[in-house]
Amino acid sequence: MNITEVRVKIVDRPNQPLRARATFTIDDSFVIHDAKVMDGKGGLFICMPSKRLSTGERVDIAHALNNETRDKITSAIFDAYEKALAESKNNEAN
Repeated sequence: MNITEVRVKIVDRPNQPLRARATFTIDDSFVIHDAKVMDGKGGLFICMPSKRLSTGERVDIAHALNNETRDKITSAIFDAYEKALAESKNNEAN
């Protein structure tokens, strides 16, 4: 499995944990929308798309089934996030 495209949109909400939203494509044939780059107590992490149940609990609607796949997705999103963040800061400077 290969992550063939990642698009990241930086979210500018000071004092909020959401840093960006991501869409990624697997093997040029399957797209996952609405992954989130979050900032928590331990640093940045990825939240996969989820929905809220009537109980208030959130459950993933798409997720990796093994660590290798999770690591590939996480790395690809973090790489795209860092690039988008650098571009955003560069645009602010100009």
